[in-house]
Amino acid sequence: MSESNNRNALLHQYRLYIEQEENALEMNLLELQRLNEESTLFLKRTLERLRAEGALVQSHFAIKGLLSSTTIQWPTTYDRASEIAIAFQYPLSNLGRRFDKIVGAIDGKNCIIRMPSPPEYGAFFRDRNNRYSVKLTAVCDYDCRFIYVRVGDSERSDDAAAFNSCDIIEILGNPRRYFPTDGYLVGDSAYPLSRHLIVPYPNSES
Repeated sequence: MSESNNRNALLHQYRLYIEQEENALEMNLLELQRLNEESTLFLKRTLERLRAEGALVQSHFAIKGLLSSTTIQWPTTYDRASEIAIAFQYPLSNLGRRFDKIVGAIDGKNCIIRMPSPPEYGAFFRDRNNRYSVKLTAVCDYDCRFIYVRVGDSERSDDAAAFNSCDIIEILGNPRRYFPTDGYLVGDSAYPLSRHLIVPYPNSES
């Protein structure tokens, strides 16, 4: 093969190599563009979710601060905790003696709300019935008066998840301050059994 033919063959191979590299580079650029679009969309949705949750958290603390200064108070004194415990133990309905040392009853409730604004936030607060709602976690005394309230968790959170994200965990972990009579809360099976939270035995709820 002549020198001219060798040179032409090398040039052809070089052109093929350059073409392959250009195609690979173009594919990489397209992939980067796709990933960038997906990342941008993910960040946008994350920001929207955080904004929605942030607004609800601010509302929760505003409501809690307002109500706790007026009517909603945890029974941190021995006398108040004893009053609640006695009323739980000897109800006026004459049903006989019940458990002693109960400080309160805990449960969750779905609160229906209007569609959040802007509409993009609404997806975070649709419940299984396709309604807009937020989760209320509350503890009541013997007379159904609130002694603790948390509102604002997405309805995508069940009672157990809402419980794990509220400061009831801190209350249960500090019995000297919050359970002066060494009492406890009562709740349904959605909540975890602990030293200061009594729940039914498995399969015992009717």
